[in-house]
Amino acid sequence: MSTGWYRKWFNAPYYNLLYAHRDDMEAGAFLSGLLDAWDCRESADILDMACGNGRHAAALSEMGHWVTGIDLSGARVREALNRQLEQAEFYIHDIRTPFRVRYYDWVLNLYTSMGYTHSEQDNLNVVKSAALALKPGGRLVIDFLNPYQVRKNLNDFEVQTIDNIVFRITRELTDNSIEKVIVVEDGIQTFTFKESVQLLEPEDFLRYFSQTGLSLRTIYGNYQLEPFDPHTAERMILVAQKSHVS
Repeated sequence: MSTGWYRKWFNAPYYNLLYAHRDDMEAGAFLSGLLDAWDCRESADILDMACGNGRHAAALSEMGHWVTGIDLSGARVREALNRQLEQAEFYIHDIRTPFRVRYYDWVLNLYTSMGYTHSEQDNLNVVKSAALALKPGGRLVIDFLNPYQVRKNLNDFEVQTIDNIVFRITRELTDNSIEKVIVVEDGIQTFTFKESVQLLEPEDFLRYFSQTGLSLRTIYGNYQLEPFDPHTAERMILVAQKSHVS
């Protein structure tokens, strides 16, 4: 199921509608708290990998940071550009390939934006691209789902109606992934989309970090930056740092 699903789904108009609850205020509160916790109060150069519609970039730009957003989806990048942010630029780019080298103070990969292809090499390439983009001493933040909670609390079926469009969502667990089928009923038309995300463990990220010159600094369990407890955490938010010597 994993092959190429993201190209179809992320470019579909229904994607924005289903995930409209991801608001800019939530993004701003999280990022403000995160950067304050790491004493990043002056203007920084930040790369937002898999930037989507630019909601995180908008919050960062408003804080006075300089943001580059990259995403494989042209539809999402166009929406980000429509925000007309003063201190942000956006490009269509595959995050598995390097973008810039030794350029950014921070690199962000937020809201479960990797593990889509179930390829160990692709996962490593995402982290490698991030590490290359960082200045020595720079930090990478990966915001991922908590695989332990996903396995424990799977909601296998739900129906949502948004603006008279019905979304029928089925979820299924395999050995190492969560598979989602989204059936969209828009009047007399019906469309089917898929999501498939590999259930990466903390040990997987530690392996990627060790191969790319990064070291884990901490793991948070939610957007309020509480400590990560695999049994209760809503998210798995890892902060890694690039060596000062590189």
